[in-house]
Parts: sequence; C-alpha cells; structure tokens
Amino acid sequence: MAKNDDGFYHTLRLSRRNPTHIKIHQILADLDKSVYKSQNQFIADAVEYYINALENDFITNDDREKREENFITKSDIQKMKEDIKNEILSEVNKQMLSVLGSFTGNLVRSSNQNETEHKDEFSADDTLLGLAEMWGE
Repeated sequence: MAKNDDGFYHTLRLSRRNPTHIKIHQILADLDKSVYKSQNQFIADAVEYYINALENDFITNDDREKREENFITKSDIQKMKEDIKNEILSEVNKQMLSVLGSFTGNLVRSSNQNETEHKDEFSADDTLLGLAEMWGE
C-alpha cells in the first residue's frame, strides 16, 4: 500500500457454509476485469446501487433514530382518543342544551300565547269601559 493512500478500509468476510456467500465469492473470483476494474470497484458500485435502490428506507443509525421519532406511540393514540372523546362530549352537551332550551322556550311561548288569548277574551280596555259607563247613564 502506498504511503499517501487516504482510503477507508472495510473488511468483507464470506462464510463457506452460507450459500449466498458462496455465490458472492464465486462471482468476485470470476469477475470480468474488462468490465470492472477491480473487486473493490465492483463492491463499491454494488453497495452504491443498493443504497440508491433504498432511497426512502432508513439504513443508517441516524436515519433510524429520526424514523423512530416519527413513530406514534400507544400513549399518543390514547391521548388523541381522549381528546376526541372530550370534544364529542362537549359538542353533544352543547347540542342537547340547545335542543332543550328551544323546546322549553317553545313551551313557555305557547303557554304565554294561550294565557294572552284567554286574557284578551275576558279583559276589556279601560277606555271602552269608561265610555260604556257614560253611555249607560
């Protein structure tokens, strides 16, 4: 290795008992050098291709932590359920009070109208009573 080599080094170990690893070893051992410069370049291209294929997936630890922050927990769901329940109860209470208020208001109005109709039948205007007394004399 050259003294001015500033590369990153990663070791790749393939198992002789894993069929997938055996297949990878056979491909790397029989790699066409006219197409790929080296095994190193082939592996780098393969890893880059894989990373590009997983664009929307999270394959690093930083991405995993960000993804987990976006997860919703059971306690979050419980809180949302409670909020929705409280809002629904509040709205139902408002609607019920509104209906009861209008119902009782209509009852009071109808009873007031009945009372005024009865009063109008039996009560007389004071002016008319006064005139009637004068004519009767």
